[in-house]
Amino acid sequence: MTNINEVKQYIFVNIKCNLSISDIAYFFKISRQYLHAFFKKECGVTIMNYIINKKLEMAAVDLLITSNDLITISKQYNFRTVTYFRHRFNLKFNVMPEEFIEKYLGDDCPKSAQC
Repeated sequence: MTNINEVKQYIFVNIKCNLSISDIAYFFKISRQYLHAFFKKECGVTIMNYIINKKLEMAAVDLLITSNDLITISKQYNFRTVTYFRHRFNLKFNVMPEEFIEKYLGDDCPKSAQC
């Protein structure tokens, strides 16, 4: 029987990979349908929404602690485009990435962040 914490750990370790439900199900030797239902029941969100939210949370940290630009960070976390990354970031944090950087770093904003 698969433990939800094992699934979350697998996602965390592979967060910068292009994770799919099929890949995760294959790793744990369970069906996609079972994984989807199991994760939704245990966590209250779909596994894909969980993955996207974790990627956004980690990308937000990277925006503040690295000098990487939005293009680099969006690619690191396998977002299709920078536009899609900015859109999802805004949905989650209710602020655009550039405004997020400015808010938390202010004058310490790295030039590559394009504040």
